[in-house]
Amino acid sequence: MIAKLLVWILYRIRVSGRQHIPKDGGAVIISNHVTYLDVVFLTIASGRSVRFIASDTLQKTNRLRWLIKISAIELIPQAKTRPSFEDNLEFVKQGGLLGIFVEGQASRTGSLMALQHGFDSFARDSGVPVIPIFMDNLWQTRFSFFNATGMHRKQKPFRMRINIAIGKPIIPGDVSMSSVRESLLDLSEESFQRRKELEGHVADYCFRGLARHPLFERIVDYTAARKSLKSGLLLSLSLGIKNYVLKNLRGRRIGIVLPPGIGVTVANLGVVLAGRIPVNLNFTAGKAAIESSFQKGDIDEVITAEAVIKKMPQFPWPDNIIDILPILHGMDKKGILLRFLGILCLPCFLLTRLHGVPRRGNNDEVGLLFTSGSSGEPKGVPLSHRNVLTNVLQIDEIALLSRQNTTLMCCLPVFHSFGFTVTLWYPLIRRIKMVTLPSPLEQKKIADAVEAEKVSVFLGTRTFYKPYIQRVAPEKMKSLDLVVAGAEKVTPEFFDLWKGTFGTDIHEGYGLTETSPVVSVNLKDPIQIDTEGLPQAGYRRGAVGRLLPGVTARIKDPNTEDPRSLFEPGMLYLKGPNIFGGYLDDPDRNAEILSDGWFKTGDLARFDEDGFLYIEGRLSRFSKIGGEMVPHETIESKIVEVLNLKEEELVPVVVSARPDDKKGEALVLLARILVDEDELRQRLTEEGLPNLWIPRIVKQVEEIPVLASGKLDLKGCQALAAE
Repeated sequence: MIAKLLVWILYRIRVSGRQHIPKDGGAVIISNHVTYLDVVFLTIASGRSVRFIASDTLQKTNRLRWLIKISAIELIPQAKTRPSFEDNLEFVKQGGLLGIFVEGQASRTGSLMALQHGFDSFARDSGVPVIPIFMDNLWQTRFSFFNATGMHRKQKPFRMRINIAIGKPIIPGDVSMSSVRESLLDLSEESFQRRKELEGHVADYCFRGLARHPLFERIVDYTAARKSLKSGLLLSLSLGIKNYVLKNLRGRRIGIVLPPGIGVTVANLGVVLAGRIPVNLNFTAGKAAIESSFQKGDIDEVITAEAVIKKMPQFPWPDNIIDILPILHGMDKKGILLRFLGILCLPCFLLTRLHGVPRRGNNDEVGLLFTSGSSGEPKGVPLSHRNVLTNVLQIDEIALLSRQNTTLMCCLPVFHSFGFTVTLWYPLIRRIKMVTLPSPLEQKKIADAVEAEKVSVFLGTRTFYKPYIQRVAPEKMKSLDLVVAGAEKVTPEFFDLWKGTFGTDIHEGYGLTETSPVVSVNLKDPIQIDTEGLPQAGYRRGAVGRLLPGVTARIKDPNTEDPRSLFEPGMLYLKGPNIFGGYLDDPDRNAEILSDGWFKTGDLARFDEDGFLYIEGRLSRFSKIGGEMVPHETIESKIVEVLNLKEEELVPVVVSARPDDKKGEALVLLARILVDEDELRQRLTEEGLPNLWIPRIVKQVEEIPVLASGKLDLKGCQALAAE
């Protein structure tokens, strides 16, 4: 009772699904495990007395074990003897509730860890229902196993809200490692959806994030000479842009054509503060794609700079062009100073009201992005405030960027989804220093900036990283603590090459424009803070990490859409508050890829039993030849190996396809180098590659089409293959 009273004082507990707990019958409760007080949370949620099978850590080293003891909560050791098994079996058969933490110990990563075998066989033998429960918003709190050394602990309010979701009972015959993980992930998504923070507005979050630390050096721009701005001045300039937008621009959506830097940052923030929608246009796309974006987005006003206009004479500029530099230089200096002094002196709640900062965004559109068009025409992807704020909170939940003095390299274009959320909004909302350069292709300038500013986090793609091996001295990059790669698969050889050159691991992640964008990422292995627990893994080479909290998944047959185990390869479907609501004005395509909140990613994937996600390939990167699915990437990797092309900076070969009357499709190898076709076929055959997988057509090309995001331009490759 004492422990329950303490918990009610410290937390606001919201329970959903309590009707799934039987009032007097036996059942097995399975749950995630995050804090020392989880047994209390689960007892409160169930509304009944619960016997818990507890780890040695929970019983021996728990700082609050005395509190649990005097509160009459029964903890049973994890004894694996037959008498203990039989005793617990009899307990549930007689109508008791038995609680099992299926991860075996408390998570030190914030993600759902590996599920330990044993509970599944016990549940099947018991004959009683298995009830999954998920507890959300507890990690990084005072009683969790969060490793705070060198990390920022989340600032959570007194009486913070804890969401506990109780799922539908699973009958004993349906209990498996896959079904239980699916249920817990579903409940994680349900709990995350109920977070009140997701109803907020990105402008309000950014305003508060900047105003709380007005003298913090927020952005350092290396576009030309080094130029930096404090948080307060950056916010003051953005408020000036907001005022300009409200007075002079009429469109609901406003185009922005600027590279990473101070200009694009204040332009985006100013537009959002004004309650409008920024559309960062992909200036590397073709003229037809850009014109399509203008039309689809109903955009006739563009914020840019004169230097950008001169660099891109072929860009289809609209009539209404706004040069941001004269606006910034022409701002009233007294007005800038007064706003800055207000930010220094007045509390946030008053400042947001004085400046009319919108507070509720929720499902309203915060930005419109256009997909790269790697496999078709650009599609409009409206992201909501809820989508972006979810991804910000999800990144917080796994403490990916929570280290003290984090300095983030921000050179990804803002029209790229990672650039939009992770290197624009996230560092504005959180206390993170941004170092900007206009292009991710300027390796030497980036390396100089990394060294000068002691950059600790670098985000990019394998294509962007590859030239660093030969062009950048290792000492330039020694400050890097975290290197994350996405958008394309990192080969084992490149992992070793980067590690051997710069001494840091590449942490592969996965995301899509439609998922706002981060879905999963490899973390550093957590430091073990107790002597009893098992080592935990946050990183697994070859995988793209575990799903972020609040994201759930299904694996289905790519052809029939029949459900498969999470551990079998198949089409990946995702659901969560970071998933977009559908493409702009495209109901037919939306009907194909969205159903009841589930998003069909187009990627073939599987999970291992520890919860790590493996992307097997893009469905569009397979060919159906003679009824067999043939993977392009697997063939490419083998060709790179047999031709010894691992050291090539640029993409050396790509497998594409063209229609074939006899077998449906014919593989076409696009090569930047001269290839002896007979020798290649012989060596691939010797390596054991099936005859069906060996390209029969080889085309030498000057270059392999690559998008600004670093991904292959699949549409461009198909066009070359078809010629």
